[in-house]
Amino acid sequence: PTKTTTSFLRHTQLRSKFYPPKPSLPTKTTTSFLRHTQLRSKFLKSALDCLGIPYGRKYLRTHPEYSSNLFLDCCGLVRYAFNKIKDEFGFSLGGGNQCYQYDLLPPSIKFNQLKPGDLIFYTGTYYPDKGKRQQLHNVVHVEIYLGEGEKTIGSRDSSGVVSLYDTFQFESETYYNIEYHFKSIDTWLR
Repeated sequence: PTKTTTSFLRHTQLRSKFYPPKPSLPTKTTTSFLRHTQLRSKFLKSALDCLGIPYGRKYLRTHPEYSSNLFLDCCGLVRYAFNKIKDEFGFSLGGGNQCYQYDLLPPSIKFNQLKPGDLIFYTGTYYPDKGKRQQLHNVVHVEIYLGEGEKTIGSRDSSGVVSLYDTFQFESETYYNIEYHFKSIDTWLR
């Protein structure tokens, strides 16, 4: 090394010692990501706060929760958990059912793209003897993905209350030909 090169290196080392580089400020992308992550967590916490709330009065005739003031079916759970923190989202979900919620989100994603807080919609055909009319897009159910494999939180009429499930896959006594549609809530987060 020449005297000039040695001098330059020495000055650079001294400069960095006394004038360390400024920390970079969060970018807009980083800030959005953090905000979305926090909102997802709050949405999940809001849903988890609903554990044990009964599905519907007609399913609980002999149950102690029959006189409850609050009942949450599958789409009611999503709406209630979301609307508890609606000010942070900047809007609220209307009173529509799971078909309405399905329409508010973009096209389906793959299962391995799901993040905790995303929604799993179920399409199927109602058994004729159940007296139910077919829904728009044949959407019959919705649950909130928790991560950790196939875990969800949902309100299934068979369990009677909002519960945690090890898997989103189950056989229903009300509908058959079940298909799963995985939807990201990123649209709502934006």
